Amino acid sequence: MNKKKDIVLINFWGLGDLVATLKFIKNNNNFNYYIISPQNHNLIQKLISTISINTTISLSPYENKTLIIMDILKNIFLGKSIIFTAPLSGKSRKLAKFLSYFSKNITLAKEKGNSYLINEEIEIF
Repeated sequence: MNKKKDIVLINFWGLGDLVATLKFIKNNNNFNYYIISPQNHNLIQKLISTISINTTISLSPYENKTLIIMDILKNIFLGKSIIFTAPLSGKSRKLAKFLSYFSKNITLAKEKGNSYLINEEIEIF
């Protein structure tokens, strides 16, 4: 049996935008996902449980911004495939672009547009 590839998804925005990220997971369920988000983990778990997703999803244990950055850096150094999901603008985009200089395994969502449509265009490498 083939092991599913692990993908790290990073969503810095609100719960509404996280729904677009979960839709991305549902449409690309051939992978295992690790979500990094500053949102309340209980709410994220409830969102995940309401959507029928047929893959493994785990959550970063951190909600504090500093610890989230450390978690992202850890995953970069481990060589994980990382996707910054939509929307990705402002300071979040600047941070993601900066981090992308340190790894070829980082994908950035487009900056403007509908989060659902932008996430659909993301290709997993």
